[in-house]
Amino acid sequence: MLRALGSVGLLLLGACRSEPSWGSNRWSDFSEVVDADLGFAAGAHFHFGFSHFFAAGLGSYDGTRFGLRHGDLGGFDEHRSEISIGPLQLHELEVWPHSDTVLGHRRVEFAEPGFREGSYLPWEALSSDRAPLDLGFEVSAVVGLRLRLRTGEIGDFLAGLFFLDPGQDDLHSLDDEERLRLQRDLRSGDAGRRERAVRKLRRFGVELHSEEPRYFRYADPEVRPYEQERSAEAYRRALDEFAAR
Repeated sequence: MLRALGSVGLLLLGACRSEPSWGSNRWSDFSEVVDADLGFAAGAHFHFGFSHFFAAGLGSYDGTRFGLRHGDLGGFDEHRSEISIGPLQLHELEVWPHSDTVLGHRRVEFAEPGFREGSYLPWEALSSDRAPLDLGFEVSAVVGLRLRLRTGEIGDFLAGLFFLDPGQDDLHSLDDEERLRLQRDLRSGDAGRRERAVRKLRRFGVELHSEEPRYFRYADPEVRPYEQERSAEAYRRALDEFAAR
């Protein structure tokens, strides 16, 4: 059921994003302003506040959720453990998507390619999926609910009304120049550029084959684990196939 709903949501969003016009780009920006999801969880957890400045959070849970996450609609499994007081965040998070409608999020584990000793404590603020200016609340106790206003994305949306793109996430025609730019971004050492390229490709309709590894956002932006290398390479091949049609 979650996969089916996620697919329907992706089709609805894709209908608005299929043509890289000013209107579809503004819809993409607007869809990222609010995160909202609902699900079931084993454990208990709450969080409220501006995530990186004035926050309170405590608890741990494992659950299955469905909703809007960073502009993507779909289902996912989520593990979250947290102790947050003010600007101090001790946070552990992993997100495993049910389909390609949502990007995953996880840490590189010990002995995994890309792991650097001392960089991946079990608890660390880098594991957070919250941006510095996010405002919202989360509560989970059998049933989990999350509402989050991503105020930084509001600025990107408003700037887009005046043909500006501070988030660098607007789609343009997939001509040779844009295709080469996306290929370069997929090879970038900047995790933010890699992730933006993947999101753009998916909104253009470039998808991986079912046997290819899914793309995960990693907690430490400076590493590029083997799994992510394989996924980025698969997206480069998929882009070439898409352009050749």
